[in-house]
Amino acid sequence: MTIAQALKEKNKIGAKLSKHWGKLQNENSMIEGSTRSYDPLVLLKEIDEMTQNLIELKTKIHTASSVVRSKIFRMSELKSYITHLKVVSTKDGYVKDRYDNSVLNMEAVLKTIEIDALLEKKEAEIDSIQEELDIFNHQTSI
Repeated sequence: MTIAQALKEKNKIGAKLSKHWGKLQNENSMIEGSTRSYDPLVLLKEIDEMTQNLIELKTKIHTASSVVRSKIFRMSELKSYITHLKVVSTKDGYVKDRYDNSVLNMEAVLKTIEIDALLEKKEAEIDSIQEELDIFNHQTSI
């Protein structure tokens, strides 16, 4: 199994696990005499098995990806950087205040064009890292 396949499997197990937790939450405590669609003890046993499988799979993925971990961390931090950069105000010049209609003269150090250029540069770097990781994930077995 490649890392790419393992990542897909990890997501499937996670989704199934989430559904099982929802079923357990709904089926465990019911009005006496009600019919349960699922046996809570069976659900809990399956949750335990899936949790163990998920732990083992994540461990294998983590171990196999150690050589590219710095790239994974870099990509994560670049995404966070972009999220924050997108909300930086670039108001510049005369702006009408939306609360009292006064006019304010705003001065932005980083203008919209500069923010856009930074975003484009960081997004291109993310794309490049993602391509490297995709190749690695498809070629590396766990």
